[in-house]
Amino acid sequence: VAVGSPQPAPKYVEARDTAQTALNEAMEAHTQALQAYEAAEQDHAQETLEFDSIDGSIQKLYTQVAQEGAERDRLMSLANAAPGTLLHFLRENRSEWVNDIARVVPEELLLREDLDPSITKGEDLYGVSLDLSAIDAPRAADEEILRGQIEEIDRAISRIRGEIKIQETELATQSERLTTAKDKAATLNQLRIQ
Repeated sequence: VAVGSPQPAPKYVEARDTAQTALNEAMEAHTQALQAYEAAEQDHAQETLEFDSIDGSIQKLYTQVAQEGAERDRLMSLANAAPGTLLHFLRENRSEWVNDIARVVPEELLLREDLDPSITKGEDLYGVSLDLSAIDAPRAADEEILRGQIEEIDRAISRIRGEIKIQETELATQSERLTTAKDKAATLNQLRIQ
């Protein structure tokens, strides 16, 4: 009598088939759970981007409100010049100031209270004398200071350009590391799938 391959008992075949079915179902459940997780992560990332976008818009609006409020406050101080300011003095003592002085005196000087204005017989600024000791001369009045500031800015630009080169080198290195990490993740993902 030729002996063939022994056949497993039906209860073992049934147990094996049941175990294989359970394994297949578990693997399918794992795959579905992984897909659901990845979809949830994508949804979370998208919602985070949307949240950040809306929050950024709100912050811009708050900044805009603050800027508009500051401009309103500046205009209010011009409209309601405090006593002692040059603007108050001009409105009280020289009504025609809007035709001459207003064209040459910057607004920030009009609100100064330390200029001690007085009416003169025309020897000063359109008949108004000012105590200029409290006012610094503009940068344009001192060419040496201007040249020094230009040199300082040139040095700052050179320093910043050097920093840019360093940062660009670091960025290129990081880009290589990123590519390597991405490739590694793709390879590991392929191995996981197989």
